[in-house]
Amino acid sequence: GSGQVAELSPILMSTACLPCHGDENHLIPALNEPLHRLYPDDQATGFEEGEVRGYFWAQSTP
Repeated sequence: GSGQVAELSPILMSTACLPCHGDENHLIPALNEPLHRLYPDDQATGFEEGEVRGYFWAQSTP
């Protein structure tokens, strides 16, 4: 093999993530304008607690 070690870990939505990434009807109002201005094409909303948001991938040679 390649002699590399890799780790794949899910990014789970927690309560702390929901103010920016949860249901758009429940986002913190003060964050709506800056989020839409900074990330106009963002589709990373609508998640619920416990859902998989993505993955962390780490790879190295031991």
